[in-house]
Amino acid sequence: MRLLLVWLAMVASSASARSLTLVYQVDNRHTSERGEAVLHISNSAIANHYRLPDMQLSQITRQGEGQYVLIHSHKQILFRDFQPFYENASRQLKAMAERMGKSEQQLWKMMLDPSNDPSAATFSQINTQQYQGVRDEVVVYRVQTEQSRLSASELDWLKTRLEQQMQIPQSGLGLMADNVDELLRLFTYDHDALPSRIEDLDSGYVLTLQKHKWGAVEPSAFSLPAGYLKKDITEQTLNLMEYLQNLNEQKSLN
Repeated sequence: MRLLLVWLAMVASSASARSLTLVYQVDNRHTSERGEAVLHISNSAIANHYRLPDMQLSQITRQGEGQYVLIHSHKQILFRDFQPFYENASRQLKAMAERMGKSEQQLWKMMLDPSNDPSAATFSQINTQQYQGVRDEVVVYRVQTEQSRLSASELDWLKTRLEQQMQIPQSGLGLMADNVDELLRLFTYDHDALPSRIEDLDSGYVLTLQKHKWGAVEPSAFSLPAGYLKKDITEQTLNLMEYLQNLNEQKSLN
């Protein structure tokens, strides 16, 4: 669903200016290599930065503008423009709402629920501060939490910002099947806690929270490097979404 029916209406940002930085140490159980995954979240942008020996990637989403994927080894930027996705999602959600007899807001809320998305991981508690993430009936993540590091208002702000990230179709950059921000969105939908340890059973990566900081984020966290070649992949992404939607409709008819 997240690839076919994306964000419809922007939920209003918190009136107060907030910024959050999470730094996870990344260990590869297969190769013993170590790096870091850094997530920056502000009222207007979200950035995932992956820094590993064999992976130097960033994804920066600017609210209302679009998404930039930075492939640092090739000095290349892949860009997806927000406006065409918004217009496409609005048309599809309106048609679907009329067909199902529901409001567009009701459908938007349904889209946010990972249990309504067959491609999403859903998380359940298996022990005290221990959880597992299941996709396609297979356990793909193990998560541990600590005593809550976030207040209720901070958690509400974080959830809102992560939900707004669905305005652009989400896809992992290669570290895990889900980027850190998307995994947090899926996890916090049902659980009011911040993951302190994330184990991806498929990739072998283990993420351990090293730093949790509220405060102004350096502008460079959301900036685009000079000298990189920029390529617009908006149309290709929309074409892929249309193809996948047609494929799903054909399967449902069979």
